[in-house]
Amino acid sequence: MALPNVDPGPPDAQEELNSLIQTLHEQGLLRLANDLAASHAQWMPALSEIVDESADFEQLRSAIPAVVETAGLLNALHQQGLLRFANDAVSSRAQWAPALGDILDDSVDIEQLRNAIPAFVEISGLAQTLHEQGLLRFVNDMAVSHAQLMQTLGEILDDYLNDDRNRRVLQNLSVAFTTTLSRIEPNQLGKLLLALGDSLEYIAAHKPGKDETMAPGLMGVYRLIKDESLWRTLTPIIEALKVFGAELGKEADQSPKSSSSDGQSTRT
Repeated sequence: MALPNVDPGPPDAQEELNSLIQTLHEQGLLRLANDLAASHAQWMPALSEIVDESADFEQLRSAIPAVVETAGLLNALHQQGLLRFANDAVSSRAQWAPALGDILDDSVDIEQLRNAIPAFVEISGLAQTLHEQGLLRFVNDMAVSHAQLMQTLGEILDDYLNDDRNRRVLQNLSVAFTTTLSRIEPNQLGKLLLALGDSLEYIAAHKPGKDETMAPGLMGVYRLIKDESLWRTLTPIIEALKVFGAELGKEADQSPKSSSSDGQSTRT
C-alpha cells in the first residue's frame, strides 16, 4: 500500500516548530509533561477530590463569559502588539521610571490627585449605574439622532405656535409674569405664598362642629360686625378690591409702565 503524501509545511513553520521543541526540551518542560502523563492515574483522582471540595462550580460557570471576553481582549491586544509593548515597558521600567517620576514631580500636584481619587471612584460608580439602567445607551442614541430629533422638535413647535389659541396662551403668560410678578418684591411674594399655603392647609383640614353648621342669626352677625380682629383681617382685602376695581376702570390698553410714567409726570 502506498503511503499518503504528507506536506511537511513551509520551511519557516517547520523551523519554528523545531525551535519550539528544542526550547521546551532545554527548559525541561517536555520531561515534565512526560512525567505527568505517566503518573496520570496517581494524581488525577486526588486532584478531582480537591476540586470537588473547594471549587464553587456555579461561580465558575458564571465566570465563563468573563473568561471568554478576557481571552478575546488578550487576543485583540496581542494582534495589535500592545501586549509586547506592555512587556517591553515593564522590562525597561528601571530606565524610564526615574525620568517619569521627575516629570510628574515637576508638573503634577500629587496632593490634588490624591484628593480627586474619591471623585473618580464616584464617577466610575455613576457610570456603572447609568450603564446598568440603560441610560448611557439612551444618551448615546439621543446624540446619534440629534439632527433628526431637533428637526422633529422644530416641527412640533411650529405646529404649536401656528395655532392662535396657543400663541395667545404664551402671550398671556408673558404679560402675567412681566406685569405682575416683576412688580412684587421677593420677600413680599414669599410672605404672600406662605400665608396662602397656610390658609389652604387650614381649609383642607378644617372639620366644622355641630354648632358651626347652624346659621349665626342676627346676634351672630352683630357679634361679627363688632369683632375687631375680623375687621383688621378684612381691611386689606377690601382695600385690595378697591384698587382692583380702580384698575379695571382704566383703559385696557394702558400698561403699568405707561401709568407709572404718567404718575411721575403728574407729580413733577
